[in-house]
Amino acid sequence: MQSTEMIKPADVIDIVIRRRWYILTPLFLALILGIYYTFTAPRMYEATTLVMVEPQQVPKEFVRSVVTDDANSMLNIISQQITSRTYLERIVDDFNLMPKNRPDILIEDVIEAIKQNINIEVKRDRRGTNTFSISYKNTNPQRAMEITNALANNFIEANMIEREDQAADTNTFLEGELETVRKRLIEKEDELKGYRQRFMGELPEQLGSNLSVLQGLQNQLTAKETSLRDLKNRLAEIDSQTANSSEGVTDPNDIGSLKRKLDELLMRYTENHPDVTRLKNRIDELEKLPADGKTGQISNSPFSFKKTELLRDKSALEFQIAQLQSQIRIYQLRVEETPKREQELISLKRDYDNVDNLYKSLLKRKLESEISISMERKQKGEKYRVIDRAQIPKRPIEPDLKRIFMLTMAAGFGLGCGLAFLLEFLDSSYRRPEKVEEDFKIPVIATIPAIYPLKAVYNKRIEMGLCSLFVLLILVLIGAFSFVTLGGNDQAFDIVKKIVSI
Repeated sequence: MQSTEMIKPADVIDIVIRRRWYILTPLFLALILGIYYTFTAPRMYEATTLVMVEPQQVPKEFVRSVVTDDANSMLNIISQQITSRTYLERIVDDFNLMPKNRPDILIEDVIEAIKQNINIEVKRDRRGTNTFSISYKNTNPQRAMEITNALANNFIEANMIEREDQAADTNTFLEGELETVRKRLIEKEDELKGYRQRFMGELPEQLGSNLSVLQGLQNQLTAKETSLRDLKNRLAEIDSQTANSSEGVTDPNDIGSLKRKLDELLMRYTENHPDVTRLKNRIDELEKLPADGKTGQISNSPFSFKKTELLRDKSALEFQIAQLQSQIRIYQLRVEETPKREQELISLKRDYDNVDNLYKSLLKRKLESEISISMERKQKGEKYRVIDRAQIPKRPIEPDLKRIFMLTMAAGFGLGCGLAFLLEFLDSSYRRPEKVEEDFKIPVIATIPAIYPLKAVYNKRIEMGLCSLFVLLILVLIGAFSFVTLGGNDQAFDIVKKIVSI
């Protein structure tokens, strides 16, 4: 048969009838292999539960939770928690997943196998509601549903405890930090108090009062000095009057006369003047003589009593002036030291204010953490709730039965048809008279039909009957295969399995 010949539908039908065994046999074998794989391949079922993240019920303006997880880190946190060894060991114990007849299998292998079959997906809708799904695959649909619901329940229960513990840990941490800062604040208060007590009178807020007292002391000193000058003038007048009232004879050994003269010299000279020094020495020598040897005594003149009072007042004024000068020096020193104390106080006050602000901030956060703990215990904070519990899956996810059916039918028909048309292409015999006339350029005068003996006719009829039965068998296999794979549930699989077992 040449490739340039146009194949007609009748030729296709003739080829299918003539090469029927080459087409049916690959299809039958493909169906047998497909059905065998379908019934022997492990069937994996996946159950899924949906969990919603409920936001905090108390407005965040009133109570701010100390347990916060953003949406970006939620998937990582949830995945780590659900697939942690603690959670999965609990699943293994609750459902007896450790094979008793395989002592060589470790619990780590079972946990790793469970972890491989868990799938977690976080979703976020337009309203900002966060949800995530937990899926688990198992060969037993009932077990897949139970483990999926257990994973969700264990996670929600553990999350509530963990959030409460996290809030309590935060409160404990803040309490410890608050106690530490409180001790530092007390130290700063004692340091500031001690500084004020140590430099009382030199503090910046006392500068005004110090200046006022200093001005008052200077005014008093000026007044006292003025009074002292007046008093000295009056003494000089008394001495002058006493000298005029005498007979005009002055005894060189008269102590009273010598003292009056000394006062007159002191009003003109200093104490280091030679005349003043000589006169003082003379008075000291006379005062050391016995009483009967003193030729000059102060007379009991009318001015003697007045002079005694004035001398007493003079001594009092000189003592008061000395005290005022001492006090003035003290207050001047205080005024001079005030800028230095002000800088030192600013440094101490700054440190105290920093610690005080830190203490107030920690105290506010501790109060917030205590309210947050109460909110978590009453389950008024952010929590997880199952909104769609896992159900028993009706169809397996592995293997893909529809794909297996399509691949089996395509492989069977493709291989059979390809083999039939390949054999037809390699066959060089003539099937029609027209082809002989076309190739040899001679007319065909007559054709002789094939004459089969009676035995051959019987054999052909038997072969056609067997072919019909074979086609019927293939159709039954295709129907059962499609019922199992395209039916999509385990009921069809069980029905076919029961029929085959019968």
